[in-house]
Amino acid sequence: MLARSFSSLAAGEVYDVAIVGAGMVGAAVAALLRTNPLTAGLRLAIIDHQTPPMSLDMPEIPDLRVSTITPANMQLLQQTGAWQELQHIQAAPTFQHMQVWEYAGPGFIRWQASDIGQQHMGCVVENRILQAVLLRAAQAGCSSSSSSMGWSSSGLDSSSSRPDSGCFDFICPSSVQALRLPSPDGT
Repeated sequence: MLARSFSSLAAGEVYDVAIVGAGMVGAAVAALLRTNPLTAGLRLAIIDHQTPPMSLDMPEIPDLRVSTITPANMQLLQQTGAWQELQHIQAAPTFQHMQVWEYAGPGFIRWQASDIGQQHMGCVVENRILQAVLLRAAQAGCSSSSSSMGWSSSGLDSSSSRPDSGCFDFICPSSVQALRLPSPDGT
């Protein structure tokens, strides 16, 4: 935990963006920031209470925590490069139709991708895999000369932090106790 004022921080300890949480949303924010030409050069810190999964190994038994990805989400994943990795490891099978029915009655509703002129309605991906491909996409967005994927268990890993890196650091396990923004005079 950094307990010093902003004026006493070393250059390697200052970030343009701090993302609290390396889950799917934090990973998506990092990947999208990294692939946007306007934000690709920003220094990012991803702060999480545990080291996030980076492995794409498919377990024998699928994880029960899954997300349904719509065609609009697929476009966002394509922007980041994560979709291409999901396709490569065949972790995102698509579905063309869906049916939802009542538990205790005869009612149901059915959708078909062809009804809306689409090839598919979406896909289902294990959350752990989705998180990993998004973090890997953010990492891939770092140029090899500026990549600073240092893991730090006690705060910032100054050996991997570069003030001009335009990349990101994982800071974990860690937590945010308080947030203080600098005043106009920098203190």
